[in-house]
Amino acid sequence: MKQRISALDLQIITSELRSIVDYRLQNIYNVVNSNRHYVFKFSIPDLKKNLVVDCGAKLHLTDFARSTELTPSNFVTKLRKHLKTRRLSGLRQVGNDRILVLEFSDGLFYLVFEFFSAGNIILLDHTRKILSLQRLVDEKENNGRYAVNSYYTMFGDDLFETEYTYEKKVYTAEAVQAWIARVPEQLQAEQLQAEQSHFHKKKKQSTTMTIQKLAFVNAAHLSSDLIKTNLHAQGVNPSLNCTEAELEPVVRALNDAEAEYVHLSGETVKELTGFIVAVENPLFNPEAESSVNTNVDLEYLYEEFHPFRPSVKDAKKKVQIIEVTGYNKTLDKFFSTIESSKYSLKIQQQEQLAAKRLQQARSQKDNQVQALVSVQENNIRKGEAITYHAEQVEAAMGAVQALLDQQMDWKHIEKLIKVEQQRGNAVAKTVKSLNLLKNKIELRLPDMDELEFESDSSSESDSDGESKPKKAQQKQITVTVDLGLSAFANARTYFDAKRTAEVKKSKVEKSATLALRSAERKIQMDLRKNLKQETDVLKAIRTKYWFEKFYWFVSSEGYLVVAGRDAMQTDTLLSPENFNPETDVFVTCDLDNSLKVVVKNPYTNYTLAPSTLMQAGMLAISTSKAWENKICTSAWWAKGTDVSKYDFDGTLLKPGMVNVTAEKRYLQPCLLVMGFGFLWLGDAEATQKYRELRLQRMQDVGLELVQMKKEKKERKKFVREEKKEEEKKKEEKKEVESEVKTDDESITESIASMDIKSLPLKMPKVVRGKKAKLKKIATKYADQDDEERRMRMQVLGVLKQVEPEKQEDVPKGNPNHKIDNEAMVKVQETRARREREWAARTSAKQEGADANEALLSDNELSDDEPPTHYLEIFDSLIAKPQSQDVLIDAVPVFAPWPALQKLKYKVKIQPGALKKGKTVAEVANFFMQRAVVASPEDRGKDLDVDWPEEHELIKSMKDVDLILPISCAGKMKIVASGGNTGGNGNIAGSYGTKEAKNKKSKKK
Repeated sequence: MKQRISALDLQIITSELRSIVDYRLQNIYNVVNSNRHYVFKFSIPDLKKNLVVDCGAKLHLTDFARSTELTPSNFVTKLRKHLKTRRLSGLRQVGNDRILVLEFSDGLFYLVFEFFSAGNIILLDHTRKILSLQRLVDEKENNGRYAVNSYYTMFGDDLFETEYTYEKKVYTAEAVQAWIARVPEQLQAEQLQAEQSHFHKKKKQSTTMTIQKLAFVNAAHLSSDLIKTNLHAQGVNPSLNCTEAELEPVVRALNDAEAEYVHLSGETVKELTGFIVAVENPLFNPEAESSVNTNVDLEYLYEEFHPFRPSVKDAKKKVQIIEVTGYNKTLDKFFSTIESSKYSLKIQQQEQLAAKRLQQARSQKDNQVQALVSVQENNIRKGEAITYHAEQVEAAMGAVQALLDQQMDWKHIEKLIKVEQQRGNAVAKTVKSLNLLKNKIELRLPDMDELEFESDSSSESDSDGESKPKKAQQKQITVTVDLGLSAFANARTYFDAKRTAEVKKSKVEKSATLALRSAERKIQMDLRKNLKQETDVLKAIRTKYWFEKFYWFVSSEGYLVVAGRDAMQTDTLLSPENFNPETDVFVTCDLDNSLKVVVKNPYTNYTLAPSTLMQAGMLAISTSKAWENKICTSAWWAKGTDVSKYDFDGTLLKPGMVNVTAEKRYLQPCLLVMGFGFLWLGDAEATQKYRELRLQRMQDVGLELVQMKKEKKERKKFVREEKKEEEKKKEEKKEVESEVKTDDESITESIASMDIKSLPLKMPKVVRGKKAKLKKIATKYADQDDEERRMRMQVLGVLKQVEPEKQEDVPKGNPNHKIDNEAMVKVQETRARREREWAARTSAKQEGADANEALLSDNELSDDEPPTHYLEIFDSLIAKPQSQDVLIDAVPVFAPWPALQKLKYKVKIQPGALKKGKTVAEVANFFMQRAVVASPEDRGKDLDVDWPEEHELIKSMKDVDLILPISCAGKMKIVASGGNTGGNGNIAGSYGTKEAKNKKSKKK
């Protein structure tokens, strides 16, 4: 199995990783159960990307969330100290080697990933001095010592200044023949190096190489799999001895591999198609059902990944090749699926162990019952045998008792019985052994079943007239009789034992069911305990909707209600791009810290219901002092046309401030009763189903959506004009800066032309009353030069006092400041160079970009564009799933209690004393303890019963995602859980329609 990337893989990944350049490193984490596995989180506003790094093995961007350690390691702490929140300014591969260098803050820090040998992660400063590293490396023949405060020498200053260019190589038959001639020397050198190593094991020395290994050793930049594939294409066996292979097809294969390498590593290839080789799993059982839903298909197990179509001619198992667009996505799918399949295989192993334990408990009970049944049968056979052969039993017992009455020695009795048995005594032959210590003997008696069979066969033979009897060996049974009892008394003993075993069997059968249930319960508890210790299955990172970064909920009438988390988000909601003054409504409260809430109305012919405004008011009040003090107060609302971001004099207001030009419309006082629940994200099929229902309902009622095309066109024009004005201002600013720069340069030139030595290091401080005295001194020593003045001061003996003062005036050199200044100078030079490169690169593309932008803007504003509303997003959000719906993820929501009445999962929340983390933990625990549907067939019978996949989705959610929606309110308490009150699935339902309004009026 291929588990680490090659140099070619790293080169392709590096070209695709340039999409995260200029991102900022948000944080670094350790992956659970691994000290070599890290997650680097990069982000820019409204976009995040996770980089997964396995030291020495892999590197790729991922779409799956991985469990991370709560406490970081010492190495991660060091990385966070130097790199957190820094900008990734560049990344380069060192030549075509397996080394990747990440540059932060224009060369202030470097992070090096090594993917050869055991791998390493090294943090460097601007001088390439090692600040921290994942593992220490001792000095060897080919590499130096890697330790803190030593210098890293694998790349120089020109790595990010010059582009690496690869020259295509051409292979000939003479070159391959020279490789073959050098094989004995290479093998001898490898053997000598192995003998000198400490971990050398004696092996049979090989005298030759395979043709594949020969090509890979001499053309290391080509991957071994690429060479193997091209050798297969030329009809050459890769495992063939290099001395036996024909040179012409080998040379053609090497040249083809070189051409493909140049094509794959070229910059012209924007997005490659990756190939994953999957091998059939021999242990896969399609009929076996797992108790845990891992969503991983174990029929095929991933084996290899390549940027080219591999050759599978020598595959011993059934192979499947999977194509994935984008090589980074190929690696992400490969490694993420392997991690998930490992988890699934561990689950299967735990379940098989639990089933084995349960089967052992059942077989133990069955064996116990079967033993009791066999005891009953044996006792019956023995009792019947004693009864049927009572005379023989009495004779044997009497003979032994007579010998005992004669006080004969017990050993002599045994010898006497053996002698009589040899003589053919019938009574002696029935005696098997003596146990005179317990006054018992063992007798051999004919089995009653065999006697019945012989009697039946003899009667049949007599009827047939056969006169020659057939000798058959009779099966005998061994019975133990007491010499103190009669034959019939001994038989009764066996019959009593049979009845005792029968009673015991009935008791065991009654308790077996309870014992099996208890054992099964204990085994299932152990299974759940063991599964908790395993790493969770990887979950795809869901791209959040635009309104999830705000406080939001869906009202009982189906309208979107959003509020900003801070002043900047409030201005974003009220910007012309997001706020429609014709239909949207602004809701807030007069108390401090209250939210500025916007209710989005997508309909032109339907006004907002009072219940929606009341719910928006409850959200606005929940962040104010009214929540902590439990005050019942009122909110107010205003139309969108009455809300402005400009003051009466036309000046722009501060962030978060608005100007309401009309009278405030106050709502009724409302109770602060909020709720927390879950919406379910359905798949594409469920989304399409609910979208068709919504469109049909809108058509029946006659609802008209807001004309988004015209508004979007006006907003885009407004934004485009603003961008043009900003560009003009920037150009004017650049012209002013250039003029100032030229003035500064002229000033610096004039200053440089001056004699700096003539200037005093320290301006003398003029004291009042000494101006005239200083004037006299200046006229007296006007003709005196510096040398004469120095000689006179030396004669007077004051020169030694003046020189230390001059030295104090000169700033002292601080080595740390010197290093910082050098680093800043280097950073400034790097930034200037990058700006020049960027200007040269973008100037050539500016005209084409402007044309493309104009074309895109025309396409966006075309009449054929369908309107986009948040209602289309709501089609995928399900409040109460139907039996045929497939759930993808759970979406937590914190909203007023009346807005959550349709949700299947919901709890009521009011002001209290619990913190948010404790509240979320209790809510999740409450949901996980609810009853679960027994089988998938029972889902349609009762929609209020929970599904196992719903619990799994809730369990997989992080605490941060659950706390984020309720962060607006203060301390709280869980009052009661709400019942499920009808509804038919999607959150839109019959909200926002005239029919819903008529239903409510009828109820009233």
